[in-house]
Amino acid sequence: MDVAFEKAEGILHSIYGDVEFGETHYEIEGFTFNTVFPITNANLKKGKFGTAILLELNDQFVYLPQRSTEVLKDKLNYLKDQIYGLKVTGLKEYANLSPSVLFEIVEL
Repeated sequence: MDVAFEKAEGILHSIYGDVEFGETHYEIEGFTFNTVFPITNANLKKGKFGTAILLELNDQFVYLPQRSTEVLKDKLNYLKDQIYGLKVTGLKEYANLSPSVLFEIVEL
């Protein structure tokens, strides 16, 4: 591995935490509303903004909003059973703030 590649990998790890180099992460608000995406894996990851849940949806990776970490962190083993999916249901608008993503974890 060359030095430039190792430096780039180190920078990505410092920003995104303990994720595999080369994973493509998607923004949760970019997912099609009301479509269920099967969850194939779930982990707690430390990143730039604190600890969050990283879901693997087949070949896609998405961080859940941090507000969900406390609620779901003890349920990660259930999410790994591949019987649940992520369903983005919409956005909630707030005055002078960025909208919040509304989502559900649903049984497949």
